[in-house]
Amino acid sequence: MTAASNTSVLYTQRDLNCLSDPERNTRKRALEKINKELDGFVKKPQEFTPDMAEECMTALQKPLLKAFADQAEKCRELSVLIVCTLLPATRNPTAFARSLFPVIRQRIGTLPQEEESEEVRLGLLLLTKAAVACFEKSVGESLDDLANILEKASSDKFPDAKKVTSELVVEMCAREGGRVAEYCPPLVKALQANLVHQQQKIRSAALQA
Repeated sequence: MTAASNTSVLYTQRDLNCLSDPERNTRKRALEKINKELDGFVKKPQEFTPDMAEECMTALQKPLLKAFADQAEKCRELSVLIVCTLLPATRNPTAFARSLFPVIRQRIGTLPQEEESEEVRLGLLLLTKAAVACFEKSVGESLDDLANILEKASSDKFPDAKKVTSELVVEMCAREGGRVAEYCPPLVKALQANLVHQQQKIRSAALQA
């Protein structure tokens, strides 16, 4: 089976069209189908090569990133999950990762945060973590977006989001070294409130950050 026929099993042109359909249930069904097919492919890496993943990401990236701001929570959740699954499987994930930071910043890098769903906010932070992991060392020009995402996400009321944010702050500092100096004052201020959080795991993660 060729790469083209494999990827056509993951999505069809009709699926791509449905992702921009005005009817939310149509968009949701298309995302559910793609996610289900993708889940099956990633369990068989010998059949889902990096080139296939790259082809899929190239075709799906624009409608999926647009779906990050979909009116339907389930569509937002599924689109984030699909990108998070596809990203590390591509041959050149760094190029795709760079395009994610500005979109994620729009959703959770402002106060108040645009994303209302706790689970979707957590998914966006896990996607941020996956995007950072795509870089060998520094995230380069994406540092400003990353630092702002983490500063605002530190104030998230969802404990799991707070924990992942603190872990990402540690990762960012380890990767960027002195480049994070200008971002430290607002980050430290945002993290301070988590030092007195009622959950021990949140206090511990904030202290490490």
